Amino acid sequence: MDSIKISEDFIQFVWKFGLFRKEELLLGDGQKIQIVHVGKQNQDGGPDFFDAKIYFNDILWIGNVEIHHNWKQWYQHKHQLDANYNTVILHVCYYGEQKSVKLQNGRDLPCLVIGDLIFKQTLQSYNTLQNTKAVFIPCQALLGPRQLERMDLYMESWIIERLLRKASDIEKELDYLHGDLEMLFITLLFQYFGAPKNKDNFTLLVRSINLRLLHHQACSLRQLESFLFGMADLLEAKDTYSKRLEQEFSFVKVKYDLKPLCKRQHWNFTGMRPPSFPSIRLAQLAALLFKNLHLFSSILEIEQLKDLHHLFRIEVSAYWQKHYFFAQEANWCTKNISYPFINSLVINVVVPFLFFYAKYLDEEKYFLRALDLLREIKSEENSVIRGFRKLNFTVENALQSQALLQLKRAYCEKKNCLNCRIAFSMLSGDIT
Repeated sequence: MDSIKISEDFIQFVWKFGLFRKEELLLGDGQKIQIVHVGKQNQDGGPDFFDAKIYFNDILWIGNVEIHHNWKQWYQHKHQLDANYNTVILHVCYYGEQKSVKLQNGRDLPCLVIGDLIFKQTLQSYNTLQNTKAVFIPCQALLGPRQLERMDLYMESWIIERLLRKASDIEKELDYLHGDLEMLFITLLFQYFGAPKNKDNFTLLVRSINLRLLHHQACSLRQLESFLFGMADLLEAKDTYSKRLEQEFSFVKVKYDLKPLCKRQHWNFTGMRPPSFPSIRLAQLAALLFKNLHLFSSILEIEQLKDLHHLFRIEVSAYWQKHYFFAQEANWCTKNISYPFINSLVINVVVPFLFFYAKYLDEEKYFLRALDLLREIKSEENSVIRGFRKLNFTVENALQSQALLQLKRAYCEKKNCLNCRIAFSMLSGDIT
């Protein structure tokens, strides 16, 4: 036991789930106690557990429980001076003497030491989770058939966690846009087209325009290109086409008193594949908005992945099929949005947006549609997913791959094992 570094979170975990021997519990003064209910864990200030029910010598007490490593921490934390702790009925410690402490009202508070009572399997599993290093996930040495069999049940909770986090970010964006849902979707689209290296610039760009202006400029693809490249400060009047765009934007800029927020020198072209250059992404966005400016409404009506593919399939202007930069002609190469990019767009923009909208309206059908789309898309391929496959995890669709990304980043990388459903099954003794 001495080789295991025990956190207070672990002691609370053991108490919360009753992972210790509860028969014949005795306090330091010889009192018998029987735990009826450990209480409800408190995530804020004050005692660690509320409304526990415990028999002391056949008398039922209802009150709170405080958890520490040893009895001395009661005084180190100055709980004896805090009236909020007068409702505590039991002091639970991991090791040391079962020594009573004083409450602020002068009452003696008994102590129960549970270190030697914790299930051996729980301690061994915790030690493995905490001390295993240089592995893909902390629990991989403990993984058994039962955990893998239940993975589909776990994945549903992880994907909901991931989508809730993304929905929270979308809600903040909606606040910035004063409730404009149509512009919200376009904003999310711009941000994704710019990710990762130009996301901030695309955010500045989309925030410098509004839906009314976009509608005014959508009468032709060339005019939309002129507007977007001009607002991005990426227009360079070097050849016939770019000069024409510059001329059109100069007129619009004066007419609407436009003040672009982007600066040319801030756009990032280095370390990127040419199809991801901001110039190409802008050309694609111009073609997409020219094809359909009412993307928000269209997304809500579409139920099938094939229809989303059709919505996002566009052709950039002929000029950009032969250019990556203004006035620098290259070999002809299609710059249309690829199917893999569309799938990624659905995973990272459409699905979180539908989940947010389901929450926004309290409308389940959009939530179910979001999950169905994830099931229809093949799993993403990256180092994290390959790592899980090596451990015999089934990863066939995007719902599973997105769920496992949540598991890896929110739990495994942070060693947040005490809040992980897989680790719980191991700590509670369910390993084989």
